[in-house]
Amino acid sequence: MDPVQEDEPFRFIDAAAKETTVALTRANIRHGFIGGYATSLIGGSRMTEDIDVIVDSDPSEARNKLLQANARFAMTPSSKVVFSGGDHQPITVELLRGGEGRQLKLPDANAVSLRSITANDLPGRVEETPIPIIAPSVLVLIKLKRWAFIADSTRPASTRKAVRDVKDIQVILTWLVNDGGLIDFEGYPEKPKHELLALVRKLYQIHTTTRPLLAATLSAEDLALISN
Repeated sequence: MDPVQEDEPFRFIDAAAKETTVALTRANIRHGFIGGYATSLIGGSRMTEDIDVIVDSDPSEARNKLLQANARFAMTPSSKVVFSGGDHQPITVELLRGGEGRQLKLPDANAVSLRSITANDLPGRVEETPIPIIAPSVLVLIKLKRWAFIADSTRPASTRKAVRDVKDIQVILTWLVNDGGLIDFEGYPEKPKHELLALVRKLYQIHTTTRPLLAATLSAEDLALISN
């Protein structure tokens, strides 16, 4: 199958991400994509209906920059920003503020490591505008935090989300293995390392299929801590 045809389902959400990063970059707002969309840029095949972005400014300021930059961004009655176009279902753009003391305890976009996904990395998806994602070595910890919060839930919706999160985690870990990288606990100072290791241990214990990936992306010392 032709690569461009193969990536056709992502075309609209990729356009939303491109216009988001263009507007935020012009406004000098450092930012990085997270969540399922970021995972799709490093090997994931799961479609998502929204985009999550960590920004280093007040989310309301970043929202206004989007609305001013492109008429395809609009506010919904519930005060969400969406990107619309043609017959496509609007894409929700969630702007999030990280940093110490913030309720979500996400990484601070002003300091966290970013990885720019370029056309060379992902031809057919990314064009002339690189898309910054939170570095996969930290992105995996953000995913783990969300997964651990819902992993024990018996609610059908939460169970489905947990399954998707594990698949995304496996994609990110696989990328790290191929890149020769390790999980970067120090890159996520908003969460103490012992808390992050507890999340990794939980994954290691529940999902045995992730163990080879974790063994390849943890230091020997950290692997010993979570496997004993």
